[in-house]
Amino acid sequence: MVFAGGLGLAAYHAGVYQAFSRRSLPLHWVAGSSAGAVTAALIAGNRSDDRIERLQAFWNVSGPENYPTTPWRHLYGWMGAVRTRLLGSTGHFHPRLPAINPLGFRSLYDLAPMKERLVSLIDFGLAKANEIEISITGTREIFGTPYYMSPEQGHAEIIDARSDLYSLGVVFYEMLIGRKPFSGATAMEVIYKHKRADLPEIAPEFASYEGLLRGLLAKSPDDRFQSARALLTAIAALKVPA
Repeated sequence: MVFAGGLGLAAYHAGVYQAFSRRSLPLHWVAGSSAGAVTAALIAGNRSDDRIERLQAFWNVSGPENYPTTPWRHLYGWMGAVRTRLLGSTGHFHPRLPAINPLGFRSLYDLAPMKERLVSLIDFGLAKANEIEISITGTREIFGTPYYMSPEQGHAEIIDARSDLYSLGVVFYEMLIGRKPFSGATAMEVIYKHKRADLPEIAPEFASYEGLLRGLLAKSPDDRFQSARALLTAIAALKVPA
């Protein structure tokens, strides 16, 4: 499961996982970026029976009452946004007053309330036990396993949708071949291989998929499929031996 960042999307994370869990499907890997990384940690750091409760406990923080359905509801929403920026969000963050020394100023908001709640809701020992593999990222940062990172993401460069296509290519390669395309003794070795090493030779029985793999796993984003639509077009034209 992969969870995107943004507090707006995070409001749906618990419901998404709840719908997934009702299907009784196995979960081997969870990934997330920014707010999605928090959700990923809450899932990996709890037993399956406790995950929904912990997700709801973290994300369903009581806020202001629902705004009335009136012609003024947009004004109420705007006022609520201003209030959040000035006073913070309960259980997530509160404003940080600027230091007297401008050089000592770090950020506008203090995330200490969120940290305290996460410590109480996540078993970090369980999260590290690898029952579920977890990959987390943040803006311009690198966290978690490097196996599925594009070359540009591994080097903290600007990324776009083509980076996601590269990660999809790693998953496709692993499903097809039975192992990851690049591995190493350290995270930096894997990141280096994503950037510099040639794609391992494709066995003859998988030759019909080689074009897809190379179109997904090209080192340069400009040499990959440029969009998901382009990838789907290539898949539709794929001829697989019976």
